[in-house]
Amino acid sequence: MKCPDCSKTLTLSEKNSAITFHCSFCGLNEIIYSREIEKAYDSLIKKKSIRKQGISYSNQRKKEGTPLIDRKTKEEKQKMIEQGGSDSEKLPSSVKRIITNPDIELVYYNYLKQKSPPTSDKKSFLPTELSEFLITNNLSSLYDFQVQSFESILEGKSIVIVAPTGTGKTEAFLLPILTRIWNESSHPLMRKGLSALIIYPTKALAKDQEKKIRKYGEILSITCEIYDGDTPQNKREKILEYPPDILITNPDMLHFHLRNPSFREIIRNIHFVVIDEIHVAVGAFGSNLHFILKRLQRIVKNKIQFIGSSATIGNAKEFASKLFDRDIVEIKVKEARKAPTHLLITVPWGVSQYTITSEIARQLVRSGHKTLCFQNSHRNAEIINLLLRSARVDSSIHRAGLTKEFRNKVESEFRNGDLSALVSTPTLELGIDIGDVDGVVSSLVDITSFTQRLGRAGRKGQESVGVLVLRNDDPISTYYSLYPETYFEDIRKGYVEPKNEIVSYYQILSAALEEPFRDAEFPEHQKIIGKLVEDGLIKRTQKNTFRIKAKPETIRILRTYSIRGIGDNLQIRDEKERSIGERSMPMAARELHPGAIYLHGGNYYRSISFKYDSRFGGGIITTRKIEPLNLKTNAMRFAIPTIVKINERKTVLGTDIIYCDLRITENVVGYAISDIYTNKVKEIKELEEPIIYTFPTKGFMITMPKPESLSSKFPDLLEKTLYGGTFHAIEHVLIESSSMLTGGGSSEIGGISMDDSGAIFVYDGAKGGSGLSKLLYDRIEEGLERSLTILKGCNCKNVDGCPRCTYSYQCGNNNQPLNKIGAIESLKMLGKVRIGIIEDYNEYEAYV
Repeated sequence: MKCPDCSKTLTLSEKNSAITFHCSFCGLNEIIYSREIEKAYDSLIKKKSIRKQGISYSNQRKKEGTPLIDRKTKEEKQKMIEQGGSDSEKLPSSVKRIITNPDIELVYYNYLKQKSPPTSDKKSFLPTELSEFLITNNLSSLYDFQVQSFESILEGKSIVIVAPTGTGKTEAFLLPILTRIWNESSHPLMRKGLSALIIYPTKALAKDQEKKIRKYGEILSITCEIYDGDTPQNKREKILEYPPDILITNPDMLHFHLRNPSFREIIRNIHFVVIDEIHVAVGAFGSNLHFILKRLQRIVKNKIQFIGSSATIGNAKEFASKLFDRDIVEIKVKEARKAPTHLLITVPWGVSQYTITSEIARQLVRSGHKTLCFQNSHRNAEIINLLLRSARVDSSIHRAGLTKEFRNKVESEFRNGDLSALVSTPTLELGIDIGDVDGVVSSLVDITSFTQRLGRAGRKGQESVGVLVLRNDDPISTYYSLYPETYFEDIRKGYVEPKNEIVSYYQILSAALEEPFRDAEFPEHQKIIGKLVEDGLIKRTQKNTFRIKAKPETIRILRTYSIRGIGDNLQIRDEKERSIGERSMPMAARELHPGAIYLHGGNYYRSISFKYDSRFGGGIITTRKIEPLNLKTNAMRFAIPTIVKINERKTVLGTDIIYCDLRITENVVGYAISDIYTNKVKEIKELEEPIIYTFPTKGFMITMPKPESLSSKFPDLLEKTLYGGTFHAIEHVLIESSSMLTGGGSSEIGGISMDDSGAIFVYDGAKGGSGLSKLLYDRIEEGLERSLTILKGCNCKNVDGCPRCTYSYQCGNNNQPLNKIGAIESLKMLGKVRIGIIEDYNEYEAYV
C-alpha cells in the first residue's frame, strides 16, 4: 500500500478495529477505524483526496478564533447597554475597558438592580431571645419566604426552598428548627438528644456554615457540632456519648457511619434532615444520596421531615420529591438580588478564551475589584493563574487535588486582601467564606452554576461585575452568541436515577450491614437482592429477612466504593510512589493513558504506566514530573454499545427512540498531542497496548434519516465517509448543544454513531447510569431543533464543519469523519419520513 502523500510504502498496524497507517518517509500518521484493511485504506485515500481538494480543511475558513457573529458598532453597543438598564457614560471603568477592548466582543449586557424579597410583619412566632437578637442585628423583619418556610416546617411538612444566594435560605430552615427544639424544652438538660441533621455537600462548606448555625444556637442554648472526616477521634467519641441538638455532616460521612452502631443510636430520634445546595445531588451522586436517605429512614423511629435548599433549580419540587421519596412543598423567591451587578456575556475575537479571561480579570483587579475567576477544569484554572501571574497580578489557585493546607492558605490570603485574584474550579461555587468579592469572571457553564458563581460577588451589597466568557470554537457558545437571551432560560433541572443498578447493589448491601431488611423495603430492586444472594454477600433468614452473610468481605467491598464517582478508582503516583491523587474510570483512561500530559499544582507530569484490573475495580497510574510544556493530550478512542434492555420507547418527529439499559465497551487506542492555547494538533501517537473498559449504563438510541441526494453532491466520497460523517456530526452537535438541557457538560455524556446506519447512541458516562441522558431523551425534540439551528447558523463552508459547529473536544476519532451538509439535510428530513429502530447496529463501525 502506497502513501497517498509521497507514494512511499506504508507500514500499518491493527488493534481493536483501529488501523494505523504510517509513512516513515513523509511522516504521515493516520488512524482509521475499520474491521477491514482494504476498506480502511480506501477511506484513507478518500480522506487525503478531500483535504487536497480543499473540501474539508481548506483555507476558506475565517481567521482562526473569530466568532460567527457580526461585530457591533459603538452605537450598537451603547444601545445594548441602554436596553440593559444602564448608561454607557456611567459604567464602571473596568466595564468600559472590557467592552472597548478590540479582542472582546460584547454579546449581552444587563444591569441587575438590587432587589430584596418581600418582607413580612409576622414576628411573634419566634422565641423572645431569638426575636431580640434579630432586631439587634437589624433583622427586625423576616422575608415572606422565610415566614412561609417557618410555618410549613412547624406544621410538619417536608419542603424545598429556592431563593437567590445571600437572601437568607439558612435562616429560612434554621429558625424554625431552633424554635421547634426550644419549644420541646427550653432547658438543654431536658432534651432528648440529637434532633436535626444538616447535610452539606462538602466539608469546607459545612465548616463555613457552622459559624452561623452555632451563633444562632447559642442564643437559645442549643448545641451544634460537626461530624466529618476532619473531626478528631476523641471529639467523635464525645459527640457519640453526649450528642448535640444539631449535627452537621456530609453525605460521605453519613454513608460510612450508618454502619456504626453508636452513630445509629444517636440518630434514632431525629426529626429533621436538611440537604443544603440540593442542586448538586444529581446523577450518580444523587442516586447514592437517595439511597442513603432511605437507609437513614430505616433507622430513625420518627417520620423524618426533609428540607432541601438551593439558589436555583428548574424543577425543585419534582426533583426533591424523587430524592426524598416524599411529597414536597416548594417555597420559592421569584426574583431578588443582594447587590447591583453589571452582567456581561462576551466572546473572544481572534484570540483564545484563555487570553481574554485573564485580560478581563486583570482589568477588574486594575480597577480595584477583588476578583474570583472560575474555570471548569483544573488544567484551565492552572493556565489562567499562570497568565495572571505573568501579568503581575497577585493571584493564586484553588481546586480539588491540592492539599487542604494550601487551599486554606489561599482562602485566608484572599479574604485578608493579600491576593487580589483567585482562580478556582467549582470548589468555591458553594458559598465558602472568602470575604468580599467585587468581580466574577466565569468560563461557560449553565445558568444554574453561573448563578451560584455570580452570587459570590456583592455579598455586602456593594456594586459588582460579573462576566461570562463564551468560547469561540464550540456549538454551545455559538448558540448563545447568536441567541444570548436563551441562556437565562436554561435553568438546570435535577434528575436522580433511583433504579441505578450499580448504586443499588452497594447501597442495599450497606443497608443489610446496618440492619436486616425485608423484600418490601426495596420492592423495585428484587433483581439486585437476588444478585447479592448469588454473590454470597447476603442470605435470607427464617424470619424472611435478609442479613449479611460474609461480613469481612462486605466491609472490604464497601471500603473501596465511592458515592461521588462510581467508576473504578485508580491511584495516581509519581516515580517515587508518592500519591498525587486519584481518577475514576473511564476518565482515568482518557486523561492518564501512557503518554498523557497531566498538569497538577503548577507542575507538569507525563503518565508512564497505566495498570488497571477490572476484577478488583482499581489500579495504579505512574507519572513522571517533566519540564513545562505548552502542550496537551487528547485520547483517541472508540466505544462499542450493546442494548441489554429497552425501558421506554417513543416516536418523535417520525423517528423511533428507545431509552435502554446499555453495556459500553470503551477502547483507548492512541492520543493526539496539541498546542494548549490553539488546540492545533501536532502529532498523533498509538498506544502499545489499548486500554479496554466495559461498564453498564443507561442511555438512548435514535435513528436518523439518510439524505439520499447527498451522494450526487459528492460523487467521489465513499458512502461510509459521506453518511458515517453525517451521523457522526449529528451525534457531536446533539450532545454539545444540548448539555445545557441536561445540566451536565458533554464530558459527562457519551455518544456513539454507528457508521452509515443512522443509529446514534447517547449514554451516561457514569457506571450504572447518572440520569443525564434521560433528561436529553425527555427533551430530545428541543435538542434536535437546537442542533439544526447551530449547524445552519455556522457560516463555515467546510463539508466537515468546524470547531464552532460539528467538532467536539471529546471525540475519540479525532473528529473524523464528519459531514456538516449531510447533518443539516438529515435533521431537516425529520418529521417528513418514518424511521424505525435498527436491530443490526453492531454490524457497523462505531464513531465516538
